[in-house]
Amino acid sequence: MGRILPSGSATKKMELANFRGVDFNSELGAVDPSRSPDCVNMISEQSGRPVKRFGYEKLLQLPGKINGIFRLVQKGVVKRLIHCGTKLFLWRDDNTTQELYAAMNDQRSTAYQMNSKLWILDGKALLRYDGTSVVTAQSVAYAPTTRVRCAPSGGGESYEPVNLLSSTRVNEFFADGKTQVFQLDAPNIDNVTKVEQLNTNGDWTAVGFAALSQDDKKAGRVKLNSIPPESSTGRDNVRITYTKSVAGNADKINKCTTGITWGIGGFNRLFITGNPDAVNVDYYSEMTTDTRNAPTYFPDVGYSLVGQDNTRIIGYLRSGENLAILKEDNDQDATVFLRSATMDESAQTVMFPTKTGIAGVGAVSPFCLKDLRDDHMFLSGQGVFAITTNAVTSERYAQPRSELVNRKLTKEPNLAKAVATEHDGYLYVAVNSHVYVADASQRSYVGKNGEQYQYEWYYWENVPVRCWFIENDRLLFGTDDGCIMRFYNAKRSDSYSDDGQPIYAKWTTPELALGTYSKYKTIRHVYTKLNPYARSSVKVYMKEDGAFMLIDDKTADIMSWEDIDFNRFTFNTNTDVNVIHTKIKAKKVVTTQFKFENGVLNEAFGLYGAVVYYDLKSNVK
Repeated sequence: MGRILPSGSATKKMELANFRGVDFNSELGAVDPSRSPDCVNMISEQSGRPVKRFGYEKLLQLPGKINGIFRLVQKGVVKRLIHCGTKLFLWRDDNTTQELYAAMNDQRSTAYQMNSKLWILDGKALLRYDGTSVVTAQSVAYAPTTRVRCAPSGGGESYEPVNLLSSTRVNEFFADGKTQVFQLDAPNIDNVTKVEQLNTNGDWTAVGFAALSQDDKKAGRVKLNSIPPESSTGRDNVRITYTKSVAGNADKINKCTTGITWGIGGFNRLFITGNPDAVNVDYYSEMTTDTRNAPTYFPDVGYSLVGQDNTRIIGYLRSGENLAILKEDNDQDATVFLRSATMDESAQTVMFPTKTGIAGVGAVSPFCLKDLRDDHMFLSGQGVFAITTNAVTSERYAQPRSELVNRKLTKEPNLAKAVATEHDGYLYVAVNSHVYVADASQRSYVGKNGEQYQYEWYYWENVPVRCWFIENDRLLFGTDDGCIMRFYNAKRSDSYSDDGQPIYAKWTTPELALGTYSKYKTIRHVYTKLNPYARSSVKVYMKEDGAFMLIDDKTADIMSWEDIDFNRFTFNTNTDVNVIHTKIKAKKVVTTQFKFENGVLNEAFGLYGAVVYYDLKSNVK
């Protein structure tokens, strides 16, 4: 905040300290002196003061767009995958790659670890990576037993629903010892692939059956080579596996693009959506058992119609015991629906009822749904919002969290392509090579409700993020031109470049009236306190007659044997205070601004504070 000496002093001062983040929304004269209306490539340090962000290095170059970077962990062993263009690569520790699969969709993808395998959605096929190879989930899909306790003539009891991903079904029969022809539970089948009989040891063994005629396929019946005996154990003793293709079934799953793991008692089901042919529909997998792998079994009854059919489901957020389903905004329908999970009275069937949660604020990007500590956040066309709960009524609300940057953020083109991640207490929202960064440790409360607060935000440029990845507490990203980049994390001079290019960073003050608009001032001294670094410098600008004028350009190095450059050796070893004094004589100042910048390769920069000394002169006429 700005502090001014008492009016009785001949020379007055204004101290700028306790800096926070940016304010792109207020007019220049209304911005709090602790915030900046024009700041780029700065981030808060541990004390909350703005410092130049770390740069990034190139780890890998591949031929194509980086559509996703994923991780599979099996018994403590980590395997990394890169979706680049139409190919999926294994990314080895020595930064070499091995092609695993070459028929992916060339668009951004998502991945989910379940049952020690990685499941990938790319809008073309649900894929499975088991740590060795990649196959479509459809090729290994679970074949449900759709009917049990059937007489040879059919009937019986429904058991498992049809699997959208599989054309294979199983019927079990209780043979009567007289019948040789068995009626399946569906007509117009493709073929019978296997007939088995339960032997006296309780094992299933294959038996012969007659080739199916077109009439047999149309009727859905099969003739065994011999009459099976009547069951003597009370169990079904004939099992027939057959196929029946249903056009479009598998595409309902394969065309999905995003999802989340969720369920009763853990994250044991995969909920997916994003099919362009069914924009308001989502699907869920069955749970894993000894015989089936959950994400390969999507029952044909396991879906929900969420809201109006002309508005897309964007994605999901976990919100307490509920699953929040976020839709795009259409000015009519609810935009957030809440799903719960319950068991029926028999504790056999799981139900997922959905109710309207929030109206008025719709999500725009499936890649911008993230938790920042205890906040469930999403990007809308109006900025970043959090799903919160009123402590009294338990009703859900969408609370704004980005009002300080909305004037710039909401004008970004292609917000639907924005991608976000959370790392070390910061939310990073990237779009158009710009990154908007929210600091979870800095909140400004704007109302009586404990959920009404804004984060402090920072703004970066020249960070061409297409997808994010976190590894070993390091922030990485993939680019449109096939690069894997990794941010530095050590306070060394060589950490301050973007793939060898300098980083331009600046902090600009608001418009400062220096206590009053009614008098002219003569500004005589500016003291700039910088964060101590081995190599740093600052250019100080002052606004005069509507234009910024350079008033100082100084290096600000600190002696460090761990990071030394003999070409600019210094004896300054004071790591507590690093103050730059700028002597000027600017007359007839009514209002002004100061700008502190650094754009030098391999130089750090951080602004601790500044003090401006000035004299009050005559009244403004």
